[in-house]
Amino acid sequence: MNASDAKLLNSVIDGFFGQRILVLGDVMLDITVGGPSHRRSPEDASAPVILQQYENVQPGGAANAAMCLRSLGAEVTLCGVTGADKESESLRSMLAVHEISSAGFLQDKSRVTTRKTRIEIEQRQIARIDKETVEPLSLKASMLLGKAIMGARADGMFLSDYNKGVLTHEVMLAVRERVAVSPDLVVLADPKARPPELYAGVHHLTPNAREFSELNRTTAARAMSDRRPTPSLLEDLGLDSVLVTQGAEGAELHRTSRGLHESLPRFLPQKLEGLPVEVRDVSGAGDASAAAYLLAILAGADLSICAHLANIVGALSVEKWGPGVVSSREVREYIQAQCP
Repeated sequence: MNASDAKLLNSVIDGFFGQRILVLGDVMLDITVGGPSHRRSPEDASAPVILQQYENVQPGGAANAAMCLRSLGAEVTLCGVTGADKESESLRSMLAVHEISSAGFLQDKSRVTTRKTRIEIEQRQIARIDKETVEPLSLKASMLLGKAIMGARADGMFLSDYNKGVLTHEVMLAVRERVAVSPDLVVLADPKARPPELYAGVHHLTPNAREFSELNRTTAARAMSDRRPTPSLLEDLGLDSVLVTQGAEGAELHRTSRGLHESLPRFLPQKLEGLPVEVRDVSGAGDASAAAYLLAILAGADLSICAHLANIVGALSVEKWGPGVVSSREVREYIQAQCP
């Protein structure tokens, strides 16, 4: 990386600050409990006895996406649904410390706040205990969330889908209505392998390689049943781009590109090589990468530059233990270190 490249990337990062982002999706708590193990349980010889030395509690899911955006410089409002329980209050308190608005939070007594508890031995995960409600939101809750979506001030919207019941058909209708009345709003979805049409109205998708493959497979199957040519995912949903994260192998950017003498867009993949980092924990890396991608788009950068920054942030994230929230300062330091 030369000085000119570094200057360009830093100017894009300057544009992160003050961007107003509405994060919508499945909020949760990420809990990590662990320590060393030197013996087996007398009740079950296959079960290790762990001497607990730490317990870390962090915002997870859509709340981690909100943390990633905030750490990069955005102003963030989080919309989601929790149970009416102590986990919900704990989550609100943690978000408030980081000046993330939870004005769009709904508490639903029929649900529990999603909680993932990772059990580790010397920082190696051996089990995970999940407590969650995955049934789709009620119509009433979906409509209330829709009102929050329509009323929030935002330059961009980040849809964080963990398939825990929040992004219902009614909620996604509200997203499309918001896009219709706010044509400058940029919407990015970090999707799960669900019916692709759920994400109609979104501008950018950031699936991982497995999710991208499954979304494409569904698109192809539907085209075959309708006896029509198989469209690309971009073409089928009218997307501006798909950034496919590929772990240690980097990422691949799919975007539309219209040449001077072309009447139809071409769909061009661009490969971004993985960066040489020490991988400690991949949890939350997709949120970090997608957060940087959205903010770079809002800063007005070319999609290739946006993908490059997202690739850097994703790599920095996996070097951390737990959901890896990366700050704009850390990104600048990495860029500076790459200059000869």
